[in-house]
Amino acid sequence: MIMKKMIAVTLSILMLSAITGCVRGSVIDNDYILNTSEIIMEETTETPTTEMATPQMPTTEVPTTEVPTTEAYVPTIEDEVDAILNEMSLHEKVCMMFVVTPGSIVEGQTITSVDDTYKNVFAEYPVGGMIFFAGNLVDREQTKSLLGTLQTYSIEISGLPLFACVDEEGGRVARIGNN
Repeated sequence: MIMKKMIAVTLSILMLSAITGCVRGSVIDNDYILNTSEIIMEETTETPTTEMATPQMPTTEVPTTEVPTTEAYVPTIEDEVDAILNEMSLHEKVCMMFVVTPGSIVEGQTITSVDDTYKNVFAEYPVGGMIFFAGNLVDREQTKSLLGTLQTYSIEISGLPLFACVDEEGGRVARIGNN
């Protein structure tokens, strides 16, 4: 009976330590398991009592390292992403979540080339990506020109490249392979 209680207490402590962050990475601290085992062994050798001893967590000192103040701060990719997002309006953030056909920006037309009129409408709805279908892709030069112009517009308008997609399933649906 005492052994079952000790196992239950140990499991509870291990679960609590995992929940509260008293775990190193994803592996439980071996010293802690050893100390808990010693406590269990001590409890089982003593005469049974109605009170249960509460194991104490070992204290571990975390080494501190000083950051040199003479070195320049190098921003991380997360810092750069945060800076871009902080400059965007809610409208721009929502638009960036969409991948649309080039024609959906200008009332459903099949687009094979773009001009400044398209750029103005694209500036109003700066989507994050575009998907191209067979009607948008005529030949290699036209496709290169269309993608290059749209990428230029996207970078000028939002500062970010456009996520370009193509309806390319393979087999009978081969938009690039057939053009």
